[in-house]
Amino acid sequence: MNFTDTFLRFSERSFPYTVGNLLAVFIFVMMLILGGVWSISLILWMPLSIVTLLIILAFLNLQAWMQLVYESHGAKAFRDGRYADAENYFRKSWTVAQSLGPKDQCRGRLLEWLTVATQSQGNYDEAEAFGREWLSTNEADLGGEHPRTVQAMEKLASIYTILARYRQALPLLEKALRVWEVRQAKEPLEYAMCLESIAILWCVLERYDMAEPYFQRAFEIFEKSSIELRRDELKVVCGYSTVLVSLNRLDEAKSLAQSALARAEKLSWPESMPIALCVCQLAFVRRFQERFDEAETLLRRAMAIKKTFNPRNPMVLHDDLHLLGVILRHQGRWGEAQECYRESLRLREEFLAPEDLAIARISEDYAELLQLMGRTEEAHAHERRAKQIRDFHV
Repeated sequence: MNFTDTFLRFSERSFPYTVGNLLAVFIFVMMLILGGVWSISLILWMPLSIVTLLIILAFLNLQAWMQLVYESHGAKAFRDGRYADAENYFRKSWTVAQSLGPKDQCRGRLLEWLTVATQSQGNYDEAEAFGREWLSTNEADLGGEHPRTVQAMEKLASIYTILARYRQALPLLEKALRVWEVRQAKEPLEYAMCLESIAILWCVLERYDMAEPYFQRAFEIFEKSSIELRRDELKVVCGYSTVLVSLNRLDEAKSLAQSALARAEKLSWPESMPIALCVCQLAFVRRFQERFDEAETLLRRAMAIKKTFNPRNPMVLHDDLHLLGVILRHQGRWGEAQECYRESLRLREEFLAPEDLAIARISEDYAELLQLMGRTEEAHAHERRAKQIRDFHV
């Protein structure tokens, strides 16, 4: 939001019936009448009258104006990747918003900004607190089945998933799905993305049999959609392919991965993130087909693209490093595999919750490698850690 956006957002506000605000409207009406009496062109006089009205209202409602100014600066900082600055501006805007009343329309919007700003910095406890307040605010102001309320549910569920609190995430997503299911004729893509979110959660829990029907329904919605290819669709196709691999339906998984890559190469820029997504998925399929050399080539290509587009985000590679470690282990390159496992584990320990099942999976694979290398005691330590995490989720 720049100054113009702020001004336009301010023009959309509702204002209390104070003497000052009513007087501003009276001045606006009088300007229109005088413009007609003086025979001034309406095309010129109307914008001038509206701007005059808004300037007067801004002075009379300075708190509402400053709330939008801070929000505008925060939105710009967020788009620029300056998340700490963005959070600071959003907090200032939130402080000002407290003086505007508990039902002011900006509250839900600011809580959304604060949720995503804190989440983007890895401050998940604060993100959860803001997310819960955002959801309760929208439920009170808009109702439990309003689209913006459902979006708050989905965001809070995503935070719970990051925090490895899967039992809290799933009911929220199921509740959101029931709302989107009713609205699917009007908003099919939102319905599809909610289906995908539930499918991913079941994948995290390694219940691929439960994930498969959700991915299938989401895939069918995108197939019927007339909207041109989006990255969201590619994510659904690749996720569906992953589930089919886990269900040992390798031919179907390969077909999906290859068709996704062909479509991405046709419609995307060369070596773009959608390409990387599909290439990585095909590498995953090739690994389970035991075509390890081809899998390694594909995976390294995908990793190079991701590094180019996300140089400041190390977590973009943690899954790829795990997969690369598995491939190298099968090729007998144990030293290189160990380096991949170590780096993937380090990233997950730094950025994920201690109880995240991804840490259990990498610990189990690392333990298997250490057993092959004859380092039994180290292997047992990783096995114990993986068991502790899995026991936590039983």
